[in-house]
Amino acid sequence: MDVRQRLSTRLASSPIITQNEKYYKRYPQDIKIIQDVVNHLQESEGGGVPLPSGGILTPRGLQLLGLTGLGSSTGFERLHYLFERVWDPVIVPGAKKQISYYFLNAFEKWHSFDTNPLYALMHESIYCQGAASQWAAHRVRAEHENKLDAIKAAKEGRPVFLTGEMVFPWMFDEIHALRPFKEAANLLVEKKDWPPLYNKTKLNDNKVPVAAAVYYEDMFVNFNLAMETAAEIAGIRLWVTNEYMHSGLRDGASHVLDHLMGLLNVDLALAYLDHSLVAFVSWSSIIYPKQSFHHIGLDWSVGPTTNQSGVMPPFESACY
Repeated sequence: MDVRQRLSTRLASSPIITQNEKYYKRYPQDIKIIQDVVNHLQESEGGGVPLPSGGILTPRGLQLLGLTGLGSSTGFERLHYLFERVWDPVIVPGAKKQISYYFLNAFEKWHSFDTNPLYALMHESIYCQGAASQWAAHRVRAEHENKLDAIKAAKEGRPVFLTGEMVFPWMFDEIHALRPFKEAANLLVEKKDWPPLYNKTKLNDNKVPVAAAVYYEDMFVNFNLAMETAAEIAGIRLWVTNEYMHSGLRDGASHVLDHLMGLLNVDLALAYLDHSLVAFVSWSSIIYPKQSFHHIGLDWSVGPTTNQSGVMPPFESACY
């Protein structure tokens, strides 16, 4: 099965769909609320409503709330409370409903693209090796548009599914903070000469103690691919858990790190700590002795941001 087929299969039965279903099971009243918002946006002039910064909120843009709302431990509650205040109060009977400034302002702050535009710009390219991304998520989504089309779902009375950690080309038109980066984004998605992310031979011969947490219900890191990646690292010790989601370090850093350190040899771990040699990085959450990265095939001096920060994506690239 090639990468395109695997991405397509993962999207069709992925944690993204599961998290949407769980959200609507917890807050079934939000099915109608979100359908109404989608219909309102679609019927508005230009297919959306202006955002405070100068962008436009469209039905497909609304779906981006799943990135924060569905993928973290308190995301469901935050998303629900946000939609509780989606409409301005109707003071004059019969007046047309309007999406509140509170909601529009909160929508933009949820993503923080005004302060973190590189997240969108580099999102796919950091996983590339020897191939261009060519807007991989956008192309795979097109194969499942019947399930993910917000306007169609609202018209048919089906729940509107929100999306996850994906970046689409139209975001560089609709989100004001990303518009200056549109040309650069289109150049990056066509770049092919990305270097290898890994040296599998060195990873297979790893001598460095390493422990990692794999979050079973992580919406952003595919569980099966994470396990395949771990299988390539000699001597790795895994903690597979559904106690946390992708935000494990943010939600329970002390517990996560204590558990991972406990998986390693205590004397060795203390020695590394005494000499400030331990680096904590998230893969979902992974611990390596900092000065030993070159022994396992990761080059901190060249290549995508992924390698420089120590974050390890699955071997399967998002590019195909």
